[in-house]
Amino acid sequence: MKNGHTAELPLADAPPFEPGTVGTLIQNGGGEQLLIPEADLLKVDAIAAAMRQEDAERQEVFEWSKDDSVLLAEQPATAVYRNMFNSVVIRQERRWNEDEDTVITIADSNLQAFIDKLCDLAGIGSGGCVGSIGRCD
Repeated sequence: MKNGHTAELPLADAPPFEPGTVGTLIQNGGGEQLLIPEADLLKVDAIAAAMRQEDAERQEVFEWSKDDSVLLAEQPATAVYRNMFNSVVIRQERRWNEDEDTVITIADSNLQAFIDKLCDLAGIGSGGCVGSIGRCD
């Protein structure tokens, strides 16, 4: 055996490979000795190297706050509804370190200005009245 793993078998002892086949001699569970051709071992080595590279890439440090591939940052659950005074309520679920939900209440009389500002910030433009209110000021 060469390098403790490879062997050149005489033709009489070799499995049905081309004469002079060089490879690794292994023993299977049934006690049979098998010769794995070196060309096949090179393929296996290439696959193993690619798998190690993938593992290394998966284990690299990922900085959530700095990486521009982050599309959606962590976001608390958010609800929007009207309360008994017909004001719009925007409510966000409390986080683990907060005692209460965050609640923003917008009076109906201020809703148009609020929506216009949101549209401006989103680059949509105000574009008119709030349809459900039925008025334009």
